[in-house]
Amino acid sequence: MRSIVLKQPGANWVDRGWYLITEFEMTNSRYFQKALALAQKSPGFIKLMDERNVLIYRNIFQPENLLEFEELYNLIRTWRNTRVYIKGEEVDPTLLDDGVACYIKTKLRRWSYHTCQSFDEKESKWGYLGCWRSGVTLNWVPGASAHFGARCWFYDGSLNSRGVYVIHKDEIYQRVFGGLEEYRRCPLLNLKNLSALIDRLPDRIDPKVDKEWKYTQGSKPRRVPRYDLYFEEPPPVPAVLPINEAAYRAYMQRVLKRP
Repeated sequence: MRSIVLKQPGANWVDRGWYLITEFEMTNSRYFQKALALAQKSPGFIKLMDERNVLIYRNIFQPENLLEFEELYNLIRTWRNTRVYIKGEEVDPTLLDDGVACYIKTKLRRWSYHTCQSFDEKESKWGYLGCWRSGVTLNWVPGASAHFGARCWFYDGSLNSRGVYVIHKDEIYQRVFGGLEEYRRCPLLNLKNLSALIDRLPDRIDPKVDKEWKYTQGSKPRRVPRYDLYFEEPPPVPAVLPINEAAYRAYMQRVLKRP
């Protein structure tokens, strides 16, 4: 694949944030003039001459401009010399990236009932880790083993011989990042920040010390709504649970040092 010419990380490197670039060349397609007119009206348009002395038509799109991108993309995506880059990484131009498509649908067209928020490790609300597609949430609902198809982060753990509940961080990572893999290029996802938040979750819970928690009978599954998206069988009740919702919030605020 041809690599795009962008400043590489170094002493003067600046994080450009999320951006998407399209490039196309002159073609015999009957849609070429329409595509060129759209490109010229769209953000970040520039003409470039490449090493072959071929004129390249390039646009740089920010997240808020992705509706304009979609209109242009639908015209140029099957052309042989079309290129698409997301944050400098070349992607298959014939397939609209799942993360970009989801962002356009949920944030710009608002076709989805899911509320998407920009994920920030320090400011994330009491909701899903990264995105609802991860299936893992920080929110705990008393009396339910799963909430709208999601499981709370501490369900991945086990009780050791000393009565300490050990969190299985590897399973959390696998569950979260496995669910988000296809959508990792969404403008709202910051996987580095998401990983940092998972790192900050407690490694263990000891109800003898952490008074916000109590031991349970464990292992017995509870009924979950029939619209559960993630589990064929209800997940086991963990060996520990918060004593109540207020105690859980207080505990999480303490361990994560967040409001």
